[in-house]
Amino acid sequence: MRWKGSVDEVATFLDGGKLPCLLVENKADLLDDDIAEKSPELEEFGSSNGFCGTFRTSAKTGLNINESMEYLIKNIIQRMEAMQSKGNEVFTTDRKSVALDPEKHNEVAQKRKQKDGCC
Repeated sequence: MRWKGSVDEVATFLDGGKLPCLLVENKADLLDDDIAEKSPELEEFGSSNGFCGTFRTSAKTGLNINESMEYLIKNIIQRMEAMQSKGNEVFTTDRKSVALDPEKHNEVAQKRKQKDGCC
């Protein structure tokens, strides 16, 4: 959750809204087939902690790799379309890329480092 908190603090849309963040559990190929697809516990944890969705994946078998990325991309596009429909600016450059503020990121990282002595 520290990682998620850092992402939420540093990476936002121009209107201040959080970037959609997907919770992905890998290595589903090591689970029994009947529990590999859905996990109520994972879904509950994801929704309780601000994730836009959850997926169990397997890089080895390809399970839900494309589906999870499509879900995340669609979620981002829907968010951007909603911003545009309200007349809000969506992009900061002509290249249509998201820019992070390195000053803010460094500031957050330093606070965390001082707070708990972690890297």
